[in-house]
Amino acid sequence: FIRFKEISNRFHHIFSQNVAHTEGKKIDELQLINGDLKILPEVYSPLLSCLVHAFRNAVDHGIEKPEDRQQLGKPEAGHISVHFNLLDQAGRMLQIKITDDGGGIDPDRIRKKLHEKGIATVTESNQEVIQRVFDSEFSTKSMATETSGRGVGMDAILISALSLGGTAWVDSVVGQGTTLTIEVPYIKEQLQPRSSSVAKAA
Repeated sequence: FIRFKEISNRFHHIFSQNVAHTEGKKIDELQLINGDLKILPEVYSPLLSCLVHAFRNAVDHGIEKPEDRQQLGKPEAGHISVHFNLLDQAGRMLQIKITDDGGGIDPDRIRKKLHEKGIATVTESNQEVIQRVFDSEFSTKSMATETSGRGVGMDAILISALSLGGTAWVDSVVGQGTTLTIEVPYIKEQLQPRSSSVAKAA
């Protein structure tokens, strides 16, 4: 178990308060639940690295500015939590939930954006429509910023989860917040190191 590390160790550099400061927003200290869960970093590193986009989206698209939150009866500072869990459904699975208490994802706004691109959504439910945030190059922002709006990120999270044999989806309530859920197999086998002969040949 020498190579196993606590999953929380990977989040110290992924989440940054600098993003919130840039956007003129306040965010509480990131809450990590079950962060002592052990993982093989080399297996999950690509997926966890992609989660920087989830945090950026939560701050930029989700969390409201302090004055707006006050008017809505919310605390000035937004709250983001990450919950890690092991599930025993169809084999042992690693579940990661990232939740914010921001404005949520408005399916009507997504429908409008897709309509502008010539994409029909009349047959899709609101839940199906908000999954469109995983579409390649999708963004509801009219102007790209240093934080987001370039239409990249969420698709990378889904692709990374799928590459591990898992999946990802979002649940959201307008005015209350959004939860990104990722479920991937819990891999306990260490990757086999290269043999010395291969290393020398390289």
